[in-house]
Amino acid sequence: MKSLITLTGLALLAITFHSCKKKPVQMATPCPTTIMGFGFSTPIGSGSGVGPYAVHSFGTLNTSSATGTVLGSVNAYSFSKQGAYSPADNCYYTFTDSAYHPILCKISMTGSVTYLSSPTLSYRYFEALTYDAFHNKLLALKGGTTSDTLVEIIPGSGTFSYTVMCNTVGRNNWSSPATMAINSSTGDLYYVLNDISSTPLQFSVQKIASGTATATVIAADTGKLILGLEYSNGGNCLYAVRETTPAYIFDFVKIGTTGSMSVLAAGLPIVVNNEYYSTCIDDCNSKYIINSQKHGLSFDSSLLLQLNLSGTVLQTNTIYGVYQGMDVKY
Repeated sequence: MKSLITLTGLALLAITFHSCKKKPVQMATPCPTTIMGFGFSTPIGSGSGVGPYAVHSFGTLNTSSATGTVLGSVNAYSFSKQGAYSPADNCYYTFTDSAYHPILCKISMTGSVTYLSSPTLSYRYFEALTYDAFHNKLLALKGGTTSDTLVEIIPGSGTFSYTVMCNTVGRNNWSSPATMAINSSTGDLYYVLNDISSTPLQFSVQKIASGTATATVIAADTGKLILGLEYSNGGNCLYAVRETTPAYIFDFVKIGTTGSMSVLAAGLPIVVNNEYYSTCIDDCNSKYIINSQKHGLSFDSSLLLQLNLSGTVLQTNTIYGVYQGMDVKY
């Protein structure tokens, strides 16, 4: 497991793109797109680099210029790093202080923040927060001791609740939270679980078909881990970054819905900090975007890497801070 990296500050996030050439599946208004998220804006302490309530900026990211526009601020536990935009209420959601006392943070597009406390403290944490556009649900994985659980997150008035939907096959056993993606045309759900406690370490990409309550493993391997799982409706497939250990080699891979895997770009020019990174896929402009604390630079620096869905690196930028919880609004 890589050690936590202390971060000292951040800029903000995301943006409007130019019109695309073809309309992706299930996108009524595919262009322009806006990428949103949050980032460190004040020091979060030393040692582990995790402060219980570090103040972050929330906003949008212009990927062309690698600059952000601040819309507001949020008290965000730095480990959460995941967010989901809900078109149902035009709000962005993320979990704050999500390690042992999860609080659901709801942010309007004007920057107004509402904190929804957890109904009970009898569970550990939530991760892989994702909006399911097909079923109009906010989903997450709830951490467990032998297996994780897919749950629907239900925002309420002052608090949130959850409904258990399905158990996973095994659990995510790594400091890097699980990532999840949805086929918005069918409602099929995909997520990746990494386990570094096994010998050798391993990953499994799993699927829960729409309308079912059974998880199945569609892809697995040893000696490798999967980060930043994203679904492309336009391509009807998954994309991710695959890490080969202990060499720390990062490849951009395409994963079919039945589990076939191909390397699109070997040896990416980035070393991903599994605890401080974020990804998203812009299906309108056929881009996969990843931001991670940049290895070898000071803690307030990170690399913003953009690739097309064929694996060609389009743009790299060294930026201030680290963008967390990137998600796309169409």
